[in-house]
Amino acid sequence: MGKKWQETEFLDYKERQIRRRSRKSQEIQQELQKKESSTAGLKIVGLASVLVVAGLIGYVATQGKPEFLGNKTSLTASEVKGDVKISSPSKPIAPLKQGDEWTEGFTIDQPDSARCTFKPHWKECRVVVVDKSSVEIGKIQVASDAADKFKLTITGKKGMCLVDLRRGSPLVEVRFPQGAVVKSGLGMFKAIFDDTESAVIVRDSRVGVFGPGGGKPVVVSADERLAIRSGESLGKPVSYPTADTSWQ
Repeated sequence: MGKKWQETEFLDYKERQIRRRSRKSQEIQQELQKKESSTAGLKIVGLASVLVVAGLIGYVATQGKPEFLGNKTSLTASEVKGDVKISSPSKPIAPLKQGDEWTEGFTIDQPDSARCTFKPHWKECRVVVVDKSSVEIGKIQVASDAADKFKLTITGKKGMCLVDLRRGSPLVEVRFPQGAVVKSGLGMFKAIFDDTESAVIVRDSRVGVFGPGGGKPVVVSADERLAIRSGESLGKPVSYPTADTSWQ
């Protein structure tokens, strides 16, 4: 016996209702997916923005030159051997004594076999003037944004100077009679000053040597020596084992 029309109509109604609910569920699911995609996109954009800002901050931090202040710290004579003389723009030439503390730039003049060592308040940092030498050592300048960033300038007329900096964030400039300039951070190297031929010898880390006209530096790495000759362009560093050289 066939179905009654009421029964058929009811079944059709139920089927239409199920289809409507299914379509509604699909619409709700699609809407949720859109929202999730939008939220994820915002998160990605937000993360990208953070990275961009961080990158810009890092760029500024690395590109911006720190402002170095004046008399902020001192150099102390921790060792004096021989007839070492010291002078400054405000003080006449006088014998250097162990324990003397200087907050301004000064000039060291000493004969053969003499030696003096200066230390800042940072541990594992020292500047040693060796044998017959005439060397100007500028006052230490400390960066305004960090106490461990400091700048030291050394100008050599003759003799030898050992630079040994293993703590903090130093910027050291050593100037030679030929007009060349060594720039270094942490590390250890010797600067030999002479009117005819100077040299830089690196034991630890590396330094950049700029010619009188500036330009691209010559990089001198550990166990290398670079000759700096008057009237000549900078050449290439040569191998120079430092294990047998006195670095005390």
